[in-house]
Amino acid sequence: MNRILLIDDETPENLDAVKTLLSSVLEQEIIILHPYQFNELDVISEGAEKGDLDGAIIDLRLDQIVNKAGEKANYRGITLANEIRSRQMSDDIKGIPLFLLTTADKIKNYEQSIDSLINLFDFYFKKDNLPDDHQKVASIIQSIIHAYKNLSKEKDQCLGGEVKRIGVHSEITDVIGGKMPKHQRVQFILRELILKSGPLISESVLAARLGVDFKNSDDWSNLKKTFLLECGYSGLFSSHWNRWWSELIQKWWDQISEIKTPLQLATASERVEIIKNSTGLDNLNPIEKGENNSTKFWAVCKKLEIAIDPIEGFRSNQTNNYLWQEQEYYSLQALREFHEELIPFIHPLERTMAWDALNG
Repeated sequence: MNRILLIDDETPENLDAVKTLLSSVLEQEIIILHPYQFNELDVISEGAEKGDLDGAIIDLRLDQIVNKAGEKANYRGITLANEIRSRQMSDDIKGIPLFLLTTADKIKNYEQSIDSLINLFDFYFKKDNLPDDHQKVASIIQSIIHAYKNLSKEKDQCLGGEVKRIGVHSEITDVIGGKMPKHQRVQFILRELILKSGPLISESVLAARLGVDFKNSDDWSNLKKTFLLECGYSGLFSSHWNRWWSELIQKWWDQISEIKTPLQLATASERVEIIKNSTGLDNLNPIEKGENNSTKFWAVCKKLEIAIDPIEGFRSNQTNNYLWQEQEYYSLQALREFHEELIPFIHPLERTMAWDALNG
């Protein structure tokens, strides 16, 4: 059985609950390792070389509690992760995923440097949420481990065999087939392609573009499995993150609507009616108007995950690294509910407009 290291300065007794939860849902054996004098680097290097170590889960603080021998590390999880990544870049350690597992209180102290944490770790989880989220955490861990094991310079294979059919942007395929270290290529696919709307879209964005209230439509699952199956993404990370190729969804719409009604210009009711007439699925309901004036939905609110027409949304201050990534938006409803929290995340050019909308 392959292993995952749990590197934490807590006593094994206090970590038993974490180990038990993860062991109940993960395929790998969880091995607890107390950090001291970077000895864990040898364990990681040897396990990665043998191929029986699938990853390491690292606590943010490793320098607080002594072990049974009275020893304590004088470094933190960030330092350890940085050393591991440095050695992976020089091929001294083979590429394995690193996960950050910490408490909400500890992560608050690093909010200003969260980007550096994200670059070091493939994903991070909060211990506080583990009892409720351990199934989801396990699914994410397994999906990332699978990506590391199956990353190939064969671009088509990594993206589910759709590169030629869709004409995936060369920037994407160049990175996948490039010379960057494995962890950087894996993180690129996850963060720039899977977790951002662009060539691939999430289920909530898919539903918004089709105008379907997917949480209240009994035939939504039938629509996905029967009619949208060939539009689905089956490459790396698809075991956890369900995604669809936006270009293939557009082509599917053009076929069923005979291009009489452009998808982006149709209202939610018009979209659903065309889909129902084409598929015979009667239990599909259009997304209600709610606080929106327009039902020509195309995006989802970054905060509330509700469908919006971008014309009625407020651009976020996100920085897209690539031209093929789509703009993110906040809805007016989100601004009303979380305005003090969200205003700093609105694009500077739209903050005045946001304030006017709130006070209007």
